[in-house]
Amino acid sequence: MDPVVVEAGTALVKLMATDMWSGAKDVVTGWWHRHHPESAEQVGTDLDRLHDEVVEAAGDEATREALTGEWRVRLRRLIASNPELAVELRRLLTEELTPLLARANATTTVTQTATVTGDRNITIQAGRDIRRS
Repeated sequence: MDPVVVEAGTALVKLMATDMWSGAKDVVTGWWHRHHPESAEQVGTDLDRLHDEVVEAAGDEATREALTGEWRVRLRRLIASNPELAVELRRLLTEELTPLLARANATTTVTQTATVTGDRNITIQAGRDIRRS
């Protein structure tokens, strides 16, 4: 498989698990629209589904790898139908997806302080999602 397809598929699925996913979706659907406008809307819908599946698969590496493989195959087919798109896919990866991934992986320090007074009061602080068990 073409290395750019492997890298782009991997970056895309990694981005879907971050706060940068809507930006990644916009970038990919915009790119798709320029090269295959007839299927860009469906790609947007598929990316929304991908995001949901990636979030649900948090911690399930086998599922995430399967989703990555699905998008690698999809990109491979697109490149196979038009080999000139490999250059454009490399540009998309280098100029758009990789910088988004770098921002998503940037470390941010947050300091939270809470004071609870009184009986039976509860304070919950989180830097991300809170889920009940």
